[in-house]
Amino acid sequence: MFKYLKKFFLIFFLSILIIGILLSGVALAGFFLVSNIVSSQFDDDLTTTARILNYKPEGYTIYDANSNLIYSAPEAKQVNYKVISEVSQNLKNAVIAIEDDRFYQHFGFDLISISRALYKNNQAEGIVEGGSTITQQLVRNSFLDFDRNYTRKIKEIMLSIELERRYEKDEILEMYLNSIYFGSGAYGVENAANIYFNKHVEDLTLYEVALLAGLPKAPSQLSPYVDNEAATTRRNLVLSEMLNSEFISNEDYEQAIQNPVEVSPKEDVATRYPHFSLYVQDELDNIFTENDIQRAGLKIYTTIKPEMQDLAQSTLVEKLGLLTWRNANNGAVVQLDVRSGAILTMVGSTGWDEDTVDGRINMATSPRQPGSSIKPLIYASALNGGYISPNTVLHDEPTTFSPNYKPLDFDKKFRGNMMPRRALSNSLNIPAVEVVSKMGYVNALNKLKEMGVTSISEYSNYGLSVVLGGVEISPLEMAGAYTTLANGGTYVKPYSIERVENKYGEVIFERKVEKKEVLTKETAYIVTDWINDPRARAETFGYPAQLNYGKTPVGVKTGTTENFRDSWNIAYTPYIVTAVWVGNANNEVMRSLTGVDGAATIVHPLMVEAIKGKEEAKFIMPDTLSRISICPIDGNLSCGRCGGQNELFVTGSKQIPTKRCSDDYIEKTLNDWNDRFGEKKEEDKKED
Repeated sequence: MFKYLKKFFLIFFLSILIIGILLSGVALAGFFLVSNIVSSQFDDDLTTTARILNYKPEGYTIYDANSNLIYSAPEAKQVNYKVISEVSQNLKNAVIAIEDDRFYQHFGFDLISISRALYKNNQAEGIVEGGSTITQQLVRNSFLDFDRNYTRKIKEIMLSIELERRYEKDEILEMYLNSIYFGSGAYGVENAANIYFNKHVEDLTLYEVALLAGLPKAPSQLSPYVDNEAATTRRNLVLSEMLNSEFISNEDYEQAIQNPVEVSPKEDVATRYPHFSLYVQDELDNIFTENDIQRAGLKIYTTIKPEMQDLAQSTLVEKLGLLTWRNANNGAVVQLDVRSGAILTMVGSTGWDEDTVDGRINMATSPRQPGSSIKPLIYASALNGGYISPNTVLHDEPTTFSPNYKPLDFDKKFRGNMMPRRALSNSLNIPAVEVVSKMGYVNALNKLKEMGVTSISEYSNYGLSVVLGGVEISPLEMAGAYTTLANGGTYVKPYSIERVENKYGEVIFERKVEKKEVLTKETAYIVTDWINDPRARAETFGYPAQLNYGKTPVGVKTGTTENFRDSWNIAYTPYIVTAVWVGNANNEVMRSLTGVDGAATIVHPLMVEAIKGKEEAKFIMPDTLSRISICPIDGNLSCGRCGGQNELFVTGSKQIPTKRCSDDYIEKTLNDWNDRFGEKKEEDKKED
């Protein structure tokens, strides 16, 4: 029996082995067949170095919403070719160490590097290392199109193997070094050496070649002209990899990393809207690789409305000119199409060349403390989650919140019991903190994230003060978050690029509007009703012209941070939202400049112009809402003494009060409050 089993298993394993060999043979034959088909397709291009380097870096152009040119990428310099013998050993070693440390061992693609990259990326839960060889990068840049799919990857591997079969390693490295993009219009190492250091490539120091070797991964983000700290970190990583590969000594490494990153002055590139153009480039980098962007002659059609952008820029400069005596020197404007999220205007500063105000910093995308301008978003989150209702009694009185937090209102007064409408419209701090204490600041932060606020860091950094502006938000994020209220509860993600065409006019990318329902339509309408109530906010703000839009319904909220470092105003209709920040990029305090007296003076003329012809456009009240007169002190149905206050409730909701307030209770409550915190009479003041 055992003899037969032994024979059976022997036959079985031999069969498996034979089938495996046959399948391997078929796979290998298939591999070489595909390889021959692919290589024959590019056979003419692979014949000479000149054909492989026949890239045509045509840059790209950016257009506004009316198809007017607003930016043209710097034209690539004519490549000054360097043969491999003219390139320093340090530069060759630096590129190999950071890009492909097994360059001289593999045959076009490297399974070991791919496996190592997969392992490191899995450990980091993100992309920290690529697996492409230098040969693959050369092939990708020279021959292949934009498509990111398995077919392209297979072609890339096949062509890399064929390239290695036809050329020596040093020839491949030479072609790579003369064709790779280093940013700032520089293709090839000689151009890069000239642009960044005003030197020939053979004259570069160790720390200079390390900087250049680190750039091809992300030329814009790692550029010393854009982020010196990121460029330094990347350079030091290259030096570390050179040390690990034993290309340099420990002494060389220690000396090199001590040198600061210093580069030649950059040539300014003329552009009509510099902050917006750079923002578009960042968005473009999330769609295509930088090499693809620079080489393909792309035409990028954007959302920016030139007439609105020009008005926003001139209005910002004009109004801030009247506020310099209050040390308000800079500002930012963002306007969005509420329905699509299209960025209609983006003004990042008073002027790109205004060095005294750090004009090149895009304050439209720079997080700042928003003050009370964040309150409508918090109230909406609490209302939506059922933590408050339109008749929740809030308390504007001396209160200690855990842990020992004692907020005060802007005017340091106390007003007693009130409904959310009065608390929010008058931007009162103590009731706002009470709202967050009811819902929990973690829930508030989670909801803000759903509304597009991505600048929130570790939750442990925050607390109840989040509702008073304790979280930093950029004007762009703030405008995006307010689309949730303007859009009936649906958040719309802001974007700048409508479509991208290649040099043949073919559309290769088209924007799809990204929406997410964050609030119910009832919540969005109720909160908008609260902040679109001039009579309700008059108690604190009066009736300033810059918050008044006549018969046009406009949701309006201002914000002022502690010590007057930031002045905010956001205004919106069902069609457009405008967010303006005023302050100083270096965080200097202003002289008692509030959101009303600062940012609102800029928002108002922009909104008046934007709503021309749409003055009658109204927020559509859901048919599920009903107005009910309630007591503004205890939240029950109104009585004769309380005066009554109309509030919106979901029809049939359990939140609708069934009891009626009493005259005696209201009289007693008002008297008690006046005794505790009311204004003293003249005779009482004289006795003090």
